[in-house]
Amino acid sequence: KPDFIVTMLGSNDRQQMRVNGKRENSRTEKWEAEYVSRVNRVVAVLKAADASFTWVGLPPVRFKSVNKDWLYFNEVYSKAIEEPVGKFVDVWDGFSDAEGNYTRSGPDVSGQIVLLRAKDGINLTRAGKERLAFYVQDDILKRLGGAAGGALAATDPSLLLEGGVVSPSEPTYDPASTGRTIVMGLDDPQVDGAN
Repeated sequence: KPDFIVTMLGSNDRQQMRVNGKRENSRTEKWEAEYVSRVNRVVAVLKAADASFTWVGLPPVRFKSVNKDWLYFNEVYSKAIEEPVGKFVDVWDGFSDAEGNYTRSGPDVSGQIVLLRAKDGINLTRAGKERLAFYVQDDILKRLGGAAGGALAATDPSLLLEGGVVSPSEPTYDPASTGRTIVMGLDDPQVDGAN
């Protein structure tokens, strides 16, 4: 019995599908209706598991024709998910340039520019997988109500609010007189308080 489910599907869905015994080409009207129906059935199974779940969206790839379909798939997934039981995590911007196009490199979880994608333009490198997990980890920790803040909480718990958000609270936080500022790990998604 799972406490939490993470789902990431769809990368091989750009193909024909049988609908009422007849083959339908990808993205035709009947194909799209059947695809939405199948996604909704997967979501129903996830809900029936009686556990919170995250559906991770597909990141961009090197091939523009694939990206067009994957953006459509991501839209279908996001519409099928109903909070608070489930949540769709869109990772597209985390693996694209400023214009939303595929990029092979970018910052890793510690801010260093590295290769995030393999030479094939589809698969993720180890750093890319860690970046993907970074986006999902934040959602999991928030919804499971786990302790956030990591090493920061161990250093000085008074600097944390509920949910792991850093707070420059008085009188603990007084950099002018104490010479101390908040220590913030760049690879800790909880400390910025963002969604």
